[in-house]
Amino acid sequence: MDIPSNINGDLNLRDRLDLTELPSNLNISGSLILKGCINLRTLPKGLTVGRNLYALNCRSLKQLPDDLNVGGLLDLNGCPRITTIPETVHVGCVTTKWGAYATALFANEARKTLFEHPRTKTPKRSVGFGLCQKIGSVFWTCSFFDPGRFIYWQGLVYVFIGLCMFVLNFTALSIDSELMEERSKPGEGAKKWDKMILGFSFLATIEMYVIGGLDSGRYHWSPVFHWSILIVGIMLTILGQLLFLIAQKQNKFFSSTVRIQTDRGHTVCESGLYKVVRHPAYLGSFIQTLGFPLLFGSIWSIIPVTILIIFLLIRTYLEDKTLKNELKGYIEYTHKTPYRLIPYLW
Repeated sequence: MDIPSNINGDLNLRDRLDLTELPSNLNISGSLILKGCINLRTLPKGLTVGRNLYALNCRSLKQLPDDLNVGGLLDLNGCPRITTIPETVHVGCVTTKWGAYATALFANEARKTLFEHPRTKTPKRSVGFGLCQKIGSVFWTCSFFDPGRFIYWQGLVYVFIGLCMFVLNFTALSIDSELMEERSKPGEGAKKWDKMILGFSFLATIEMYVIGGLDSGRYHWSPVFHWSILIVGIMLTILGQLLFLIAQKQNKFFSSTVRIQTDRGHTVCESGLYKVVRHPAYLGSFIQTLGFPLLFGSIWSIIPVTILIIFLLIRTYLEDKTLKNELKGYIEYTHKTPYRLIPYLW
């Protein structure tokens, strides 16, 4: 195949089985995506990549050129034949099956180059764990501090469900390292309107926890709900959170913000839950949000729940519109899967 020596932007060669080599002195200003090129044996001399080089599952790749220069991430997961990295290689960060940096493979010079990029020093597990700690602390405070007591069964049930989903998120429904990195630190191109919606939604979520805790645990503003309604709330919460995790598992481009991931070879996900609705994760969020006032037995928490649902519907509409305008193949996908969020309704 004919590849120019200078490329302004990304070069996406994902899953090219006919690719065995690349031209020498190749200069790419964006990212080079080689994921699934199982017959690629070597990388060329003089290869320079401005952003990230994804060589996931390049099983035939034997060695790296001495003068390889990668400005961002060098992903070598699924490259079992590469056991050493030349000391003259310059990269921002390396991920392999050995860990986030594979520092044991580096000679002093290459290790020094690695640590000159402070943005890449945080391991992916620490990012996810730290975020979960922050969210968990906020929720725990709202669930138990507001009611003023620890033996508060609605809060305990809700926390228990959250802990179960946390375990599933890192075991049976875990995502790969590339997607985990994207969700913890999304690339460029996130929509400004999405950041605003996420900020307002976070405030509405805190308000929902505070009102729900004060109502059902301390002041009892709402009448006592029948136990069957509380059971329905529990089931909706479990179902909604499971749908979210399954949708995240099935879509390898499940970013935490709305953006077209050209640097990762963004394509349309049409399998699994995405055959039913185009935004199954939002459907899960919608279901679990509906379950919150039922589980906590709080009529007053319906106010922030309604606000959250409105933001969710707005985000679904705007994201769907963005994907139609900017993602190749998405319009055809809408013909196969006509419903955005709720089957047979919308």
